[in-house]
Amino acid sequence: LVARARQAKAAVDPRAVQAALEQQKAMLGGAEAWGKMAAGFGLDEKDLVRIENERQLIAAYVETKVAAATPVSDGEAREYYDKNPQEFQHPEQMRIHLIAIAKAGDEAATRGRAAQALARVRAGEGFGKVAREMSDPPFRDKGGDAGWLSRGNLPPEVEAKVFGLTPGEATDVLAAPTGFQIIRADGRRNAGTSPWEEVKDRLLKALRMRKAMLSVNRLVEDAKGRSKVEILDPAIRATLSGATAAPGAPGGGAAR
Repeated sequence: LVARARQAKAAVDPRAVQAALEQQKAMLGGAEAWGKMAAGFGLDEKDLVRIENERQLIAAYVETKVAAATPVSDGEAREYYDKNPQEFQHPEQMRIHLIAIAKAGDEAATRGRAAQALARVRAGEGFGKVAREMSDPPFRDKGGDAGWLSRGNLPPEVEAKVFGLTPGEATDVLAAPTGFQIIRADGRRNAGTSPWEEVKDRLLKALRMRKAMLSVNRLVEDAKGRSKVEILDPAIRATLSGATAAPGAPGGGAAR
């Protein structure tokens, strides 16, 4: 797939690769923990950069080349929506905006940034404006708009605070695995079915990607059929040989 992506001149922004790696570091608790994880898999930072670059390259290829060639009509999507109502059920939900401050170096400094954002909100500045200026991606670009949040998706102590808000009210600074958050409630709705207009764009994208992945699988199988694959690592070669040997045929390769 990487070879196909390069042939198709799919491109990756190095800044997006670096941003993804920084997010991974934050989620694991910092650069040191990230490095230990990588070392546990026998990888160094160059390997992780290459892997993330290739991952994004394949994603760009699938989205811009393969998915673009597998259109899904509004009619197909609407038919799917009407025939599969169970897939669009939701529990009680809260519409929220979110300011997320990722851990970066000193935890006290990170909490301080979050406290500064909260102070601006409390002073009457627009939540969206503060989010665009102080939140980290992906919520920064959306002015903090995080859509509808369902019960069961937050730690119990955080969920109790969020679902205890009235529309227009914001939480204090909340600790999160990746840093600190401030959440504002904008609306509440009971359990029910998400309306067509709300799910349409997401469903169209999902159905396009489903069709695209079928095409990708065919591309991979075609590439396998046209390629000569040689296993250079003796241990892997022995494992594959043993896994494909016929029962009762040691060292086999009789059944493939």
